[in-house]
Amino acid sequence: MDAAKGVGWGLKTLGKHYPDLVTDWLEQQILHRRRRHRVLMLRKAAIYLSDEQRARLVGRSP
Repeated sequence: MDAAKGVGWGLKTLGKHYPDLVTDWLEQQILHRRRRHRVLMLRKAAIYLSDEQRARLVGRSP
């Protein structure tokens, strides 16, 4: 759990400055490659993302 939290924290920090880059990367990893992810990691990573970007990650329209 600590590793997932750490990755989420890093993505959160990147998302503050590069939200489009983080959203695109997460979307590719989660939706297109269908990789499993930890809810905690995604929750941390999405803190600074817009509502539209968060909706893209959960696969629904804003």
